[in-house]
Amino acid sequence: MPEGRPEIPAQMKRDLLEEVGHRCAIPTCKSTEALQFAHIDQWAKVQDHTFDNIIVLCANDHFRYDNKKISRQSMLAYKRNLATLNGRYSDFEQRLLRLLTQLPTVLLEGGNVLLINTMNLEDDGLVETVQTRGNISITNALMDDQGNRMGLWSTPHPVQYSLSDRGNEFVDKWFNAQELE
Repeated sequence: MPEGRPEIPAQMKRDLLEEVGHRCAIPTCKSTEALQFAHIDQWAKVQDHTFDNIIVLCANDHFRYDNKKISRQSMLAYKRNLATLNGRYSDFEQRLLRLLTQLPTVLLEGGNVLLINTMNLEDDGLVETVQTRGNISITNALMDDQGNRMGLWSTPHPVQYSLSDRGNEFVDKWFNAQELE
């Protein structure tokens, strides 16, 4: 801690770490090692610790930001997008989106728990059910013939997900520090 700079309050540190799930806020990094609290507008300029001006970064990305390898505009977008993501999608859903950027499909098991954990992604059209074992479509099982959601019930079959076109656009914006809708 530089001389004369007050410590970031402990509760604010906890809140900031919870905001990013105890990982680096850069979506393509997500390191859990050597996390640091970075001021988006430099401390020397603002002389204040505010939640909206601090973002959690790994030591490498903090160094990159301080050395102008990551723009202030990108950092503001990452911070803004955290509120959008955390307000709408669970940690499980965010991890599934990240995984689907690396793999064409992901097969998951879990019955009702899985369906509830991915419901916002499905409702927003970001993921698609590709298939399930036994050729049973979870989407059809949950919808009536008019396309209305009927409800949830337990299924022993795993569900295979892929990113939809809309999901690919969403992840591309997220990873490239563009504003999320």
